[in-house]
Amino acid sequence: MRCLIVGHLVRDIIVKDSGIEYRIGGGAYYSAMALSRFCRVEILTSVGEDFPESWLKGLEEAGIVLHTIPAENSTSYRLRYLDGNTRELSLLSTAERITDMPHGSYDIIILNPVAGEITPETVALAKKRGDFVAADVQGFIRSPPPWKTEADRGRRQHL
Repeated sequence: MRCLIVGHLVRDIIVKDSGIEYRIGGGAYYSAMALSRFCRVEILTSVGEDFPESWLKGLEEAGIVLHTIPAENSTSYRLRYLDGNTRELSLLSTAERITDMPHGSYDIIILNPVAGEITPETVALAKKRGDFVAADVQGFIRSPPPWKTEADRGRRQHL
């Protein structure tokens, strides 16, 4: 079975009292890792040169095929934990929008945006390329206007 996950891989910056930690994140990452046990997984994403190469290699070593759209910056969030139950989520930068898809057909396509990176045209294309299309709505409703973030505006957007 061939599965395609569409969405940004994310650079998460985790801030806690104990310090700062950097981790790979984003729904596309977690969906791909979960599905990699059941099907041949491919990820369509956009990342910048700031995205650690070791994270991409780790995905490939797990058998995941990557289709990457080059970007100036990767999508990056700062997750600042205020206490055990509260966190502040700030979008720091976004990679390029995903406006095309790999050729071929898929048994399952999961649209898993984190910051509005999947366009309506890409959704329509997914419906043509996949037998079964599912979507995580989080990134469709959490879109930063006008597709730019703190790095571009010089100010922080709290989500």
